[in-house]
Amino acid sequence: VAYAGLNGDGHFGRLNLTASGYLAYGDVDPGLFSLEETDVRAAFLAAEAGFDMDWIRWRVSAVYASGDNDPYDDTETGFDAVFENPIVAGADTSFLIRQNVPFIGGGGVALMGRNGILPSLRPSKEQGQSNFINPGLMLVGLGADADLYPELRLSLNWNYVRFDSTEVLEALRQQSNIDKELGHDISLSLTWRPFMSQNIVVRSSAATLIPGKGFDDLYGREAATPHSILFNIILTY
Repeated sequence: VAYAGLNGDGHFGRLNLTASGYLAYGDVDPGLFSLEETDVRAAFLAAEAGFDMDWIRWRVSAVYASGDNDPYDDTETGFDAVFENPIVAGADTSFLIRQNVPFIGGGGVALMGRNGILPSLRPSKEQGQSNFINPGLMLVGLGADADLYPELRLSLNWNYVRFDSTEVLEALRQQSNIDKELGHDISLSLTWRPFMSQNIVVRSSAATLIPGKGFDDLYGREAATPHSILFNIILTY
């Protein structure tokens, strides 16, 4: 499988814009659901626009990864990456991007891997080959970075996340009528640089996922609202 992509990073006046587009094209032999060779035709688009207003940068994010709506045909249309490291939509402060979300509780396959944005149904980013039979994803998000002080930044992010298609999930779980809505991913983080440099960076964040109908279909309505707390220190010398 080969990837062809185009990336842009720059600004138009006060509007900052970063965008990426990729196509995955090739074949897999044998396929995941078939002993025959299957064709890979998958697409990925992501963009984040930021607008500076004094000490606040407002951000708008959008991500689309195509999903496979028929796991039993001879074409795989779910986009997967070789190795993910997303820096969009709140990056590692987001619950879905930061946390490993298991496909089945206690199972070895993840719906979405740690530090990943694609629901690729792989054991991890490091293990297992790319899987192009997956549900794909649609995301829209809003965020803001506020420089409260030269050494202290507050970041807020809200993302609404849906599957592109759920036929693969229904086939693997042998469960019908799984909704596409994953939910609302909300996160907050503080970044403190006591010397206004990158030598010491202290970062803390909290995130929660307000489950949508699809998340409830997969994990049950009685499941507790998932959340995460992060604290780390980076020292450079």
